[in-house]
Amino acid sequence: MKKSEFLKLLSKKSKPLAGNNRSFSMRATKRKFATNRQKFRIGVKTYYIPTKLIRTYWAKTKN
Repeated sequence: MKKSEFLKLLSKKSKPLAGNNRSFSMRATKRKFATNRQKFRIGVKTYYIPTKLIRTYWAKTKN
């Protein structure tokens, strides 16, 4: 490998998983890694609970 080729490889920046890449936006990343959440309010405060927990809770109360 020539010195110039080696320097080219070193100067190349690796693309991040999400960010400036238009085809895969930051919003898409957040959606991808977010859990499926249920939103509900008690009084003024808003709570988010994963739907898995709600499903398991209802399954336990039915039996």
